[in-house]
Formats: sequence, structure tokens, C-alpha cells
Amino acid sequence: MAAMNADAFYYKAAALEKQGMAAALSKDLKPVMNEMKAAGRALKAENEAAKKRGKPLFCPPKKSSMNSKQALAALRALGSAKRKSMNVKQAFRAIMIKKYPCR
Repeated sequence: MAAMNADAFYYKAAALEKQGMAAALSKDLKPVMNEMKAAGRALKAENEAAKKRGKPLFCPPKKSSMNSKQALAALRALGSAKRKSMNVKQAFRAIMIKKYPCR
């Protein structure tokens, strides 16, 4: 399965958020959640591999998380043009590098 375009993901996720509790009934909920989980797993593995090589991509604190509102805000901040050129993993890689730079 091909990775979802980050711009399409953003618009689907934003629409789901606007639906509130009704989003639980949406046919888009499961694909959006699955895409986010897959991107998160792949990005974590990519960062772990980079860490083993001595050059992590990003350095989050031990207890870090991002809720859906924060994720949407971060995607919104990337801008539509950038999101259109990325898949979800690439977009979140850029977000994590900016949010948690290694010092």
C-alpha cells in the first residue's frame, strides 16, 4: 500500500476533527488512524537506526507525545505546498526534526 500524501491526510484529519464524536462513524477514521500509526512506527524505527549510527534525526524527551490538535497544527504550519510534496512519514519527520532538534 502506498503512503498517503500528507496534504490529503491533513484535510481528512481536519475534517474528522470538525466532526467531533461523529467522527467515530466516519469511513475515513480508520484509514487516517492506520496511516498515522504506520508513519509513527516507521519514523521511530528510522530514528532508532540513525541513533545506532550515532546521528539521530531528532531527539525527543523520554516522555513526549503529540495529540491530534498538535499534529494538525504542525501539519498546517508546514503549508499546503510542502505537504503536497510529502507523504505522511516525511511530513512528520520534518515536524519532529524541527520540534526536537538534537543539540
